[in-house]
Amino acid sequence: MRALFLTSLLLYNSADAFLPQPALKRPSLPARSGPASSPTLHRAGASSPTRVSARPQPSAAAAPPATTDTKTLIRTGICFAVWAAFLAVGLFLGPNEAPDKNAELIKGLIASPLDPPVNRLIAAYFNSLGVVPLIYASVLVPGSRDQPVPSWLPVRLPAFLERAGTSLVPYFLLSEFLGYGGIGPYVAIREYRSSVGRSSLGWFGRLLEFKGTSAAILAASVWLVVSGVGGGLGGLLSGEGLQTLPALWQDYKEAFFTQRLVNASSIDFVILWLVFLDPLIEDMKRRGWGPSVDEQSGKEVWKPSDVLRVGAFWAVPLISPSLYLLLRPPLPDGTDE
Repeated sequence: MRALFLTSLLLYNSADAFLPQPALKRPSLPARSGPASSPTLHRAGASSPTRVSARPQPSAAAAPPATTDTKTLIRTGICFAVWAAFLAVGLFLGPNEAPDKNAELIKGLIASPLDPPVNRLIAAYFNSLGVVPLIYASVLVPGSRDQPVPSWLPVRLPAFLERAGTSLVPYFLLSEFLGYGGIGPYVAIREYRSSVGRSSLGWFGRLLEFKGTSAAILAASVWLVVSGVGGGLGGLLSGEGLQTLPALWQDYKEAFFTQRLVNASSIDFVILWLVFLDPLIEDMKRRGWGPSVDEQSGKEVWKPSDVLRVGAFWAVPLISPSLYLLLRPPLPDGTDE
């Protein structure tokens, strides 16, 4: 089923660049009674007028046609390569020595999602894949209005989702089930939007900008880490959860090399964490937390404080991005530039 993504992307075509441009209308010249002559320019002190051609000459410093910058092309290529590799591993190349255990794992996670009868490390990161798409949406939605991305859901979205004011909704919904397999194409195709105002956000964007939503995402992230590492707050404080951690880690490693679901989900989690760096930096720029721009060269100037800030909000998977959502400055007033 995931192979349908690749087919859809091949059908994608940014046709806006090929739309016909309106022709410029030349003003009509008044009729002359005498013979036509070329316009002349008279200079003060000159013995004879200097003849100037009426045909406009091309400027040597004319701006080249707009093209996709190299940074965007590199980002798109890397994101698509990682996306294709992830699909290949998840569908064909991943280990599948214990297919029956995949079904048992899914049944256990569905039967008791908060306290499943499976390895708590596996349950924690598996459940975290439902929180990570919300983190992605929180940094991508502000720049997602009218993005040149295809919407390939086979069903029509409900009216309230169509009024969300964002092109991200189909990819967000798919990522809740497919992880990077759902959000990856959007991250690859999207245009950078570094100037976004709060007035341009729809209801979905305003909900994600609400600090209460950010606090809930951070609380869920902390709970997942505590439950996975310590077996809950009580087990973490008493140390009992930490004592069982080595045995759980060994069981997880065995499942990683034998069960395709565990293998693909683990790789998905790592990819989502690594790729998040790019939309994180984009969102920090639009909020005034990014690098400054040199006025003469127009290039970004990264100071050590900028690098440290980005690293602090990206270094620890799940926790650092969730903390960023709670602490980030609000968007400026106004609409998109």
